[in-house]
Amino acid sequence: VTTAPFYNDLAEQFQIPLADDVLQTIVNDDTLKLDDVHPNAKGYTLLSKKIAEIVTNQYIDLNI
Repeated sequence: VTTAPFYNDLAEQFQIPLADDVLQTIVNDDTLKLDDVHPNAKGYTLLSKKIAEIVTNQYIDLNI
């Protein structure tokens, strides 16, 4: 199963990074979902770590 194509379309349209790899992982792993599409606590933890990584790497200047 792959993530919906509109995620890629939106990311391109608004020029924002897409954590598609982690979304794919969650979609394809039943232990990371409450139902067919919604992440559970483990899924959201994985997603939030990926988002933190993206924000840290792309938006935060740590050379303060």
